[in-house]
Amino acid sequence: MWRDDDEQVFDVASARLTTCGEPWAFAAENAAAIDAHWTLRREQQPRFFNGAVLLLASYEVTAEGCLDARFLRSDFKSFLFWRETGWRDRTVMDAFGSALIFSQQGRVLLGRQRDGHLNGGLCYPPSGFIDAADVGADGAIDIDHSVRREIGEELG
Repeated sequence: MWRDDDEQVFDVASARLTTCGEPWAFAAENAAAIDAHWTLRREQQPRFFNGAVLLLASYEVTAEGCLDARFLRSDFKSFLFWRETGWRDRTVMDAFGSALIFSQQGRVLLGRQRDGHLNGGLCYPPSGFIDAADVGADGAIDIDHSVRREIGEELG
């Protein structure tokens, strides 16, 4: 699904984001290596937390301009291993919602991630993982809720 030369920007009118019940085969196949990597990374960064992570498993843009996307559930330690070993499984992507917040002067608000976090020192708009709190009982992902939650977490 994902190739380095496949970067595209889509204009969409709406989004239908849902979870699927499929397990992440990469995480199961690499469980021992993931656990070993997690032990090492927790020693280096004790603040890391192995919470739920949703990864984009498939998507399409319909003729009506709807982004129809399905996400699978995993955990942070598996995501971290995947990311730090070169994104070897190209059947999934990291996906998240983000907001551009403008000041009265028209400048974009960026936050700098504190040291000790995954993206420590980097600046970006308030954003983060889609987590379990963003998923309804029917499996629908409320991306607006995710963005509002992240803004609240990051800006107080």
